[in-house]
Amino acid sequence: MNHILVIGSEGFIGHHLVKFYLKNNWQVSGIDRIDNPSADYHYIKLLSGIDFVDLFINNNFTYVINAAGSGNVGFSVEHPISDFEANCFETARILEALRLSRKESRYLHISSAAVYGNPDKLPIAEQDKLHPLSPYGWHKMMSEMLCREYYELYNIRSCIIRPFSVYGPGLRKQLFWDLYHRTSGKTAIELFGTGDESRDFIYIDDLVQIIHLLITNSPMTAEAYNAANGVEIRIREAVSEFIRFFDPVPTANFNGKGKKGDPLNWRADIQSISALGYQQKVTFEEGIERTFNWINGL
Repeated sequence: MNHILVIGSEGFIGHHLVKFYLKNNWQVSGIDRIDNPSADYHYIKLLSGIDFVDLFINNNFTYVINAAGSGNVGFSVEHPISDFEANCFETARILEALRLSRKESRYLHISSAAVYGNPDKLPIAEQDKLHPLSPYGWHKMMSEMLCREYYELYNIRSCIIRPFSVYGPGLRKQLFWDLYHRTSGKTAIELFGTGDESRDFIYIDDLVQIIHLLITNSPMTAEAYNAANGVEIRIREAVSEFIRFFDPVPTANFNGKGKKGDPLNWRADIQSISALGYQQKVTFEEGIERTFNWINGL
């Protein structure tokens, strides 16, 4: 039986990965920093200084997915060293433990489209120049370099996924979560930006589909893959799609002010994941409705 370790198993992406692999009858282990006495899988609380070497030696993990680390651009701008420790130092510890344990585990590293910054052209291909705009983006790029180092020098099999704008039930931050809590009970709201900024959105279930395709089908040579749908959606369009579920529908006004570290326009080239068999299953409209209903039901 395949045995998968999800590091960051109680986070947004990690939680959905655990659900997916339990549903598919895989042996699942997970690590996170919070207490979870009701976990329905082999749960290990991540303590400071956990010995990943012993963990890997004493378990035969077929796959290791790193879904941990900081995921907050604004926090990284204010606290760059904390973001570095979460995104780079922990990645180095995991890779070094894989080297020392001499196990054949295949490692998937969750990076971010933040490594691209403001691209020179759209769509953005994996081989395009990386120029991050925030400490978060820089540290994701550095962690990718660690994966390549450990593959080139020590043959630690890995692949890298660069999710674009992931959304869905369970994400308690970012655009739609913030939009709901700012909009509820109001007839008008003010939002950052011009509204003409764009993102390539991907629903969490589709991201999980891509991750599964990568760990089971990619060559694991520390190569990077975009995770998106190849569709550019303006922020004003995304906002309109979400707030239509309010009654009455509020007016959204954009103040023209940008946020430090945020890119302007994104659309991904998804030829690489399409070649592995990826097909979008959840439309943007359906995903937004599911997301709204989840938040509204809390």
